[in-house]
Amino acid sequence: MRNWKILESSQRVGGRIRTAYLNGSSPEDGQYHELGPMRFPFEMTDSETNETIPFNDQRMIFQLADVLNGLNAGNKELQVEFWEWIQSSPNTPVDTPFRRPDGTIPSKKEVADDPAYLNPTIYGNATAAEAAVAALDEFKGLTPERIRMYATNIFKAYKQAKDDGMFDYSEVAYLRNKLKFDLNTTDEIGQSHIYWPIWEYETVYFLATKWLTIKGGLSRMPAAFVPLIGDRVQYGAKVNGLQWNEANSTLFVSWKPKGGDPFNATNNVENFDYVLNSVPLNLMKFWKLPKYSSLLKRAVERTLYADACKVAVQFKTRFWEHAERPIFGGCTRIRQPQLGQVCYPSWQLNATGPGTLLASYLSDYEATVACSMPEAEHMAYIKQAFIEMHGEDVIEENWTGNHARQCWEQDEHHAGAFTMQIFGQQDLYLPAFYKTEFNTVFIGEAATFTHTWIFSALESATRGTVQLLLDMGLVDEAKQVTNTWMARFISL
Repeated sequence: MRNWKILESSQRVGGRIRTAYLNGSSPEDGQYHELGPMRFPFEMTDSETNETIPFNDQRMIFQLADVLNGLNAGNKELQVEFWEWIQSSPNTPVDTPFRRPDGTIPSKKEVADDPAYLNPTIYGNATAAEAAVAALDEFKGLTPERIRMYATNIFKAYKQAKDDGMFDYSEVAYLRNKLKFDLNTTDEIGQSHIYWPIWEYETVYFLATKWLTIKGGLSRMPAAFVPLIGDRVQYGAKVNGLQWNEANSTLFVSWKPKGGDPFNATNNVENFDYVLNSVPLNLMKFWKLPKYSSLLKRAVERTLYADACKVAVQFKTRFWEHAERPIFGGCTRIRQPQLGQVCYPSWQLNATGPGTLLASYLSDYEATVACSMPEAEHMAYIKQAFIEMHGEDVIEENWTGNHARQCWEQDEHHAGAFTMQIFGQQDLYLPAFYKTEFNTVFIGEAATFTHTWIFSALESATRGTVQLLLDMGLVDEAKQVTNTWMARFISL
């Protein structure tokens, strides 16, 4: 295929992959953190058997890096390299109502070791709560064998979860509607704001004992695509509609240049035989579209997206590595004060000079509130929260004010962070994306069975390519793509 074009609404490649390089720094300076995805689960080690189990689906990402590196073999600046991401560290602050004598937040290790920090959860009905937890655990069935299946064959795990009815319920719906627990117990255990189905792939991902990330930031991967796609990309092209051309079974794609006069700018219209559409479905709610089937139309209109807010902050020194209880990498979750995830950098450990960390990662409702704050107000809140975590003197001494904030729901090219379908939707809508209607092939993490991860988008692109080739009658080519990119991970 030689006649193809990419319409890109922004002025950059990478979509939700977005590395913030603080204070005009370069990737090799290490003054960055991720405002989009940031890590890949690589493998888990069974603590009882000491067996190492790889996450096979994620290997597709490393395969992509190998291919890109081969295509860019003559350019060292475009090589994609991986190094270890430290997901857990014993001295990271922990979410607790307790404080040290100096008023700072104790570490994970301190809370685990000191009985004075014990803060057991109090339930309205302890007996009912215990039964509800046991019922959920039984239904999820995360036995060692099931966990292995998720890690080694996510395709087979999805089929099993579907057969078991896990897409029919959220935790709350299962406890309340299926098992008839009382409302308070249901809310305490199932948490009524969690609306997604009981599809446990993320639970298993976060059992990983080894994680990887990209040296210099995840944006190095989309950067490696730039010379390969060259002038085939039309940047600043905001698509607003697709129109079916009945005369020759092609598609008209209409778009306006970003930043133009919205009242007077005229549409640019281009004609294509097929369209591979990776645009977030929520943006398409405002497009003019062909008369898709009822199911596909509902999938576009009703698929939900979660919000996310990420803030990277640069400090004058890596003070956390020189504290009484030094912190070397690791993520933690802090709810009071409300920061969500905080991730200390896993790279350039013990380096001199400034350091940059992910100071806050909030999702869903908390992200909406954070992003409603004026940016200066939000940064003042984050600074005060870090004073509570690490102490006033060290934060005041190291605060630079250099930061980057990304509110994904307010981003005009995304209007949300990632797909978050409610229970029932995925089982119903996914088959609709796998059928080509009006020569439109849907790809992107919304059109796959594991949302929110880079693997998801990559898998959907591979599947969409195969789908397109089969629609065109290019069976041998479709087999080649499948054998190269997917088949060695699939057995059902």
